[in-house]
Amino acid sequence: MNKNRIKSIFISTLLILFSSTILFSQNTYNQNTSAIAKRIMDDISVLAADSFMGRESGTEGEIKARDYIVKKYKEIGLAPLFGDTSYIQSFPFKSNASYGDSNWLKMNNKIYVLHEDFYPLAYSSNGYVKANFINVGFGMIEPEKKHDDYKKLKNCKGKIFIIDISLPDKFKKDSLFIKKDVIQRKIKNAIEKGASGIIFMKSDSSAPKFIKM
Repeated sequence: MNKNRIKSIFISTLLILFSSTILFSQNTYNQNTSAIAKRIMDDISVLAADSFMGRESGTEGEIKARDYIVKKYKEIGLAPLFGDTSYIQSFPFKSNASYGDSNWLKMNNKIYVLHEDFYPLAYSSNGYVKANFINVGFGMIEPEKKHDDYKKLKNCKGKIFIIDISLPDKFKKDSLFIKKDVIQRKIKNAIEKGASGIIFMKSDSSAPKFIKM
């Protein structure tokens, strides 16, 4: 069972205030076009820097972004919104899936052990599924690559799809494709094809381990 994390968030629409003149600001900013453009680019460069690690929720990168934004708010004299003392609003946040005691998987009369044999994804929802399995290969539909794992499959609807988390050989050296949200696209394809459930398996030991959560 994963613990809730507390995520600090800022109203993103206020980011534009970094480069604007606030009527009640303690500071005065040059408002010519080049000066405004420079301030905007400076803020973007900092927040998009590799050192911020994508600013993902619950990470060190998010904390760095938070501290930078708070610093900028203070520089322009923006008053705190929460209790007149803080720029931060807190609320419960779950980074990964939560597992109940009744979470189990059974295939061909064999019961698999949670966290040892299988790992539910954060994309999952609560529910009970009992259906036949169908192997849909890599579960990919990529028209521009003339690849469709579902093309020759029939009667898929309502079944549990077994999908290989790995990539076909012709995709492995495509750096642009690898950067895409491959797993989300595989899930989307399966849903559109009528899957009642999805089980990811890995045939390639070099494939990323990001499905183990």
